[in-house]
Amino acid sequence: FVVKLGGELVERREALVSIAGDLTLLSLVGVRVIVVHGGGPQADKLSERLGVTPQHVQGRRITDDQALEVAKMVFAGSINLEVISALRARGVRAVGLSGAAGDIIRAERRPPRTMTDPVTGTSREVDFGHVGDVRSVDTRLLSLMSDSGYLPVVACLAGDGEGNVLNINADTVAAAIAADLKAEKLLIL
Repeated sequence: FVVKLGGELVERREALVSIAGDLTLLSLVGVRVIVVHGGGPQADKLSERLGVTPQHVQGRRITDDQALEVAKMVFAGSINLEVISALRARGVRAVGLSGAAGDIIRAERRPPRTMTDPVTGTSREVDFGHVGDVRSVDTRLLSLMSDSGYLPVVACLAGDGEGNVLNINADTVAAAIAADLKAEKLLIL
């Protein structure tokens, strides 16, 4: 199973503990689980604490240089550790990764796009910055870990093959991993 956890769930400790219990049960009955997580609300909060106003266009995050640094700290750092800790408390051998690890997700920077405001009907070109679109997926590392009794926890950051880190929507990462693994289930929470 591939399970995507939204940042809203990770923010609520009681929800995360409950989900960790469910994931533990799945692991105990032999279901190999891979977790992918987002963290938009946490990234917004940290940005604001650092004096940086988060930028969104029609619900999509613009990831400039400062927002990318926040995304790396939050997604591959604090949130990944929170999820791992909740699973470890239940006895699960969880391992934190990002999509950049082992080229699990290789991405390319999203080109600027013309966006039309649904309310005003006006259009403008938007550069999403360090936002990526999935180019390829290689889940061999995830399979190796799962086959060895570990539960991978993947943050939604990827590399472009040129040393750049890109922020990718967690739902997209989870779907790409599930498709490559031919997962029985993709659960978006």
